[in-house]
Amino acid sequence: MTAEIAIINRSAVTLAADSAVTLEVGGTEKIYNTADKLFELSTDYPVGVMIFNNMHFLEMPLDVLIKEFRRSKFCKKRNTVFEYAKDFLTYLEAETKYSQEIIDNHVYMILLDLYRLVLSRFQREVQKFFQGLSALPPASRRRRDIDLPGILLASIEYYKKIYEEAEVCDIYKNMKPKEIIGHHK
Repeated sequence: MTAEIAIINRSAVTLAADSAVTLEVGGTEKIYNTADKLFELSTDYPVGVMIFNNMHFLEMPLDVLIKEFRRSKFCKKRNTVFEYAKDFLTYLEAETKYSQEIIDNHVYMILLDLYRLVLSRFQREVQKFFQGLSALPPASRRRRDIDLPGILLASIEYYKKIYEEAEVCDIYKNMKPKEIIGHHK
């Protein structure tokens, strides 16, 4: 688990992150305390990047991509942190090319994570139903039916709403899903 903190006052932001990373080595999890999770996005301007969860972008180490961004034409003075973030995402889109297999694997991993989230929420909601059922008198228990399809749809809708409200990189804002997939071929 990563611990990151940002402290903001009127004139600056201070960033801090732990250095622990958990890796699976030979089927066993091992914790190392040597990971860098905090990087300068620019050597000329005071903008930092904190990384958590995955240290890679489409199988490319993020620290390498950040260092390459610093030397690229995309790294220039901006007025807001949001503009720096947009430039970095634009750099990733324009300057990093990946095979269809890597892109497909990345999409698969994202969908697998989403599937796990939906499944976990579905299981929690079913468990709540049965816990509530056990508190009822025996005669009332027989009359209540569980709506599994409804619970599953509600679980899907919950995450669908989160993804629909998430910020989208400008280059994708006006694209339909098929266009986005075609854009990466």
